[in-house]
Amino acid sequence: MKIVHPSPNKLASLSTRKPSRQPGPKQVSSRTSLKKEQIIQAMELALEEESPPSLTQLARRLGFKSYSSLTTCSKSLSAVLKARYANYQQQIRLERIRNVLTIALESDESPPISLTKLAQRTGIDLANFYCYYPTLCHAISLRYRDYQKFHKKQKIVLGCREVRRMVPEPAQSRWREPKEVILNRSELLSISCPS
Repeated sequence: MKIVHPSPNKLASLSTRKPSRQPGPKQVSSRTSLKKEQIIQAMELALEEESPPSLTQLARRLGFKSYSSLTTCSKSLSAVLKARYANYQQQIRLERIRNVLTIALESDESPPISLTKLAQRTGIDLANFYCYYPTLCHAISLRYRDYQKFHKKQKIVLGCREVRRMVPEPAQSRWREPKEVILNRSELLSISCPS
């Protein structure tokens, strides 16, 4: 369906018509009612657009300086247009957040990015990540935590090898590689080297 918007020139041509009679205090001229009808029609057409315009955008499209003219013509249509535009903008924001999280999760970046760094890099508040997509956030956090655990284990094993390399040969026979690396700090501090 093709959406036709009344051009500002068409609306301006309506104002050049002379009314057939002078309106009374409670009577509306045909010029005003035609203009109002066209504005309402343009507002209804704007509701059907795939990406709805804001009230300000629609007002400028129709040749007005502000959206107050639209609100004057129809408060209810203005409210619906405003709500539809807000919903559309929210959908765009949510789609952007989901895309950012999905790309971060599927990325082969090493080390994997943390949610905090991702929020800083993209300019999206961390609370929005958790609020709208907690499952994706959990997966990214687990991936980052697993990387940290693996990296910590590697450091401990490399440290043990370095100590082993520095210990004289007779003492080395009593040392053995740790089978399981203990990651709990209190347990790590309580480890005593075999003598």
